[in-house]
Amino acid sequence: MLRAFCLALAHCVALQAVKDAQTHGLTPPPLPTALLFAAIAGCHASSSAAPLLSLCASGALVLCVHGSQSNHVLLELLVLLAVLLTAPPPRPFGGGRLSAEQRLERRRGWVARLSLSMRAILCTLYGVAAFAKLNDGWHDPRYSCCVHMFVAFVSNFAEIRLVPPRLLRLLPYAATAFEFSFSLALLVAPWVGVRGRQRLLRTLAVLGAGFHTVIALPPPPVSVYPFSMLMVPIYIPALLPDEVEWASGAVSKWGWQTHCGLGAAVAVAAGFAQILSRRSSHFEYPPYFSWELGILWLLVAFGAMTAAAVLAPIVPAAPSSQPPIGKLRRAMAVAPSMCILAISSTTYLGVRNHPSFAMFSNLVVEGGVSNHWLIRHHPVSSGWMASDQYNAHHAIEILKTDLPSLRDLQINLAPLLPGHVLDAFHWANVSAEFYITPPGWSYSPTERFRPFAVPVVEVRRRIAAAILQGKDVYLKYRVFGNRTTQKPGAVRKYRRKGGKLLSGSDASLGEPLPHLRAALHRFRTFDMTYSPCRH
Repeated sequence: MLRAFCLALAHCVALQAVKDAQTHGLTPPPLPTALLFAAIAGCHASSSAAPLLSLCASGALVLCVHGSQSNHVLLELLVLLAVLLTAPPPRPFGGGRLSAEQRLERRRGWVARLSLSMRAILCTLYGVAAFAKLNDGWHDPRYSCCVHMFVAFVSNFAEIRLVPPRLLRLLPYAATAFEFSFSLALLVAPWVGVRGRQRLLRTLAVLGAGFHTVIALPPPPVSVYPFSMLMVPIYIPALLPDEVEWASGAVSKWGWQTHCGLGAAVAVAAGFAQILSRRSSHFEYPPYFSWELGILWLLVAFGAMTAAAVLAPIVPAAPSSQPPIGKLRRAMAVAPSMCILAISSTTYLGVRNHPSFAMFSNLVVEGGVSNHWLIRHHPVSSGWMASDQYNAHHAIEILKTDLPSLRDLQINLAPLLPGHVLDAFHWANVSAEFYITPPGWSYSPTERFRPFAVPVVEVRRRIAAAILQGKDVYLKYRVFGNRTTQKPGAVRKYRRKGGKLLSGSDASLGEPLPHLRAALHRFRTFDMTYSPCRH
């Protein structure tokens, strides 16, 4: 099982290595990326624990240095951390060679802790994602990210006219119920009998594989195939450790002719996918440029997992009956899942929401109120929120600016979708809006500028950087009024020219952020009147 987990994780982390190679070049590659390439090669050359630990250490370093601001990168970092936290303790120097039985016992303990850690990650991840979707925007079929992805998925294979409008209205509710049910099932699994638990976890694996395949198949930039790929190494120890072990043993008994035939088939399919990728005009962001290969990998990986879940025998007692896990090692194993919970809570506390595990949820909790069904904020004009100038509720609406870094705070990726997807959006009455808040945008604008709202922290971050570069700045903005009564606020201007702040400008908008605050707070844009799909 660890061998399959190691290879799947190596392929997921390889996306970042390929992205770095395309961004920074290979002559020579940055040192962290070079170490990661070596670790990925080591995972394919050896089945020992050392390559997996090297992969996780170098992968975590690369993601911290070069990783994009995305929820899948954040999750990948936590998965790598989970492997390191659950690994067997280092042996004392000069401790002698372990017997085969001792090595097997250490390996079984690692598998037990890793399974616990990945199951906790899945339970927390699906739970917080479902909770974030309890909002008005997610369940509005015109703006719901769920409907966007489904329409884009269907348009690849069939006419969207074949889909009943009622189905589009029900889909967001079904997706929310699926994620809540997945999390709840993982919570109750330990109290179910062995046979029942095996059947339950196998069912979750098959349903999850189908779900993540569907959200990966829409064409870029809507596809979330890197996130779906990451589910494979998580699912293996969390849901199918014994099934994958059984499948690995069965495959190892096949003849060399079968192995060669399968290898040749995969190589031909990968080559064909690479040809399609080079001919493709798809726009990917972040720029991994691997959608076709990623989809092929997903279909093979999820197909193999599904086969293992369906074909593996149900046994009265798991072959890899798990050894007991001490309190300290248990706490270390669940620590990454607690990080997911803590990171998710910062969204509702107004501390940070980018990246977060509430992405693709249509959630709005900025500017003083929220569209969440259970969490409602008071207007920013009162209470503790009014005193903190760094939180998500201290925000303004950008009406006009000549500063590119401010103008490009909000980018709509929907116009970059293939024409047949946009036609399907139009027919299904789905808004062609899919917004991101990139750290930097080096491409042409995708549409004419639209006003948007954003916490003042992000405005200060960009204006302060422009001042350091000696740039002139013009900003026309609206302060928030009373959002409860929808009364608009005052329109103001910030102007800086020739190194001087012009009369009537708010000097605080150009003040640099304290280093700790700059690292702690990061927000995406939002809208004052509705909640379209946002990454």
